[in-house]
Amino acid sequence: MSTIRRCFCCLAVCLLSFFVFPCCTAFAGTYEKEHLEIPVMCLDVEDLEDHIYRVTITTEDPLAPLPQTDTLQINQNGRGQFEIDIDQPGTFVYNVFETEGDEDDIEYEQTVYTVTVYVETNANDELLYSVTAAVNGMPVKSEEIQFQDKLMDNSERKKPRTTATTAPETTTAAAAKTTTTATAAATTTASDAATVTASTTKANSVVSFVGDVLTGDSFPARLLCIVIAAALIIMVGAFALRKKNGDND
Repeated sequence: MSTIRRCFCCLAVCLLSFFVFPCCTAFAGTYEKEHLEIPVMCLDVEDLEDHIYRVTITTEDPLAPLPQTDTLQINQNGRGQFEIDIDQPGTFVYNVFETEGDEDDIEYEQTVYTVTVYVETNANDELLYSVTAAVNGMPVKSEEIQFQDKLMDNSERKKPRTTATTAPETTTAAAAKTTTTATAAATTTASDAATVTASTTKANSVVSFVGDVLTGDSFPARLLCIVIAAALIIMVGAFALRKKNGDND
């Protein structure tokens, strides 16, 4: 009977080890860690030269891997990132928001981003992840996590705004008017000079033409002289012929 009992116990132990050891191995197995970053952008605050944002990340999931730091201090117009090491698959949800400071004249950003990290494994038991963010849990995804603080209008730190004066414009207009007048005067002077030059040129042309006619330097003057000489010769010949006919009669 004892032999049968011992055989039965050995068989039970073998069966238990067959089911227990794989489970222990599954729980004891670990994945190679993956490092992910959740970037944050803090915009410029108008009329302020220096401002620091305090951005916080939280999670209500006890299984979610914790970030290396839960608060970032980022200068205005600066960037930062939350860094998380993941070593297991799953879906983890975080909230990212700005923690209000103690400056009474600052209007702090009230937006809360819901950041969801999806982690899964591939065929080689490697971890793959993706990160999405949405404003206040809305279904529309945000392209970037960013915060914008504002300086209140009644703040004493608000820079005074300068108003534009019209003096430079008046001076410019006067200068433009002077330039226009000078240009008109120059145009008038040039026009008068052109008229005088044209008149002088015309007078010189008439005198030159008369001189050419009198001196016979131009071709029409020479032709006129030849015509006059021919006419005189014809008149003299006709007179001589008439006189000869009269003597014969």
